[in-house]
Amino acid sequence: MKHYYQSSLRWQAQLRVAEKVARQRAETIEQIQLRQQEIAAIDTRLTEELRYEENENTLLRHQLATGARRLRIAERCPPDHGGTPTGSLGNGASAEVSGDTGQDILTLRQNILRDRKKLIYLQEYIRATCH
Repeated sequence: MKHYYQSSLRWQAQLRVAEKVARQRAETIEQIQLRQQEIAAIDTRLTEELRYEENENTLLRHQLATGARRLRIAERCPPDHGGTPTGSLGNGASAEVSGDTGQDILTLRQNILRDRKKLIYLQEYIRATCH
């Protein structure tokens, strides 16, 4: 009888350990699933924002190509302390850029937008997974 009682105690102890491990695994799985949901939400939000910004950039490209919109760059010229007048536009003037240059500027803008969204995604991913 004593043998059966000791075996029963051992099995109960093993059962408690197994239940504890099962609870820990379930909690870990739940935490992983929550983080996956957070990351999916971040991905969805930033993808939508990027899509909107890229559509806006495409519209600007089209408007620039058709002439519906022009691209001007504000410039600031330091005051010339020499006695010779220059052919500058003056302080606070703007200059219009060519169509090709405008397209290049919009390409740079698009690349900056993408890179910024990637950085934001990585920062939020790290916050979501490493908290």
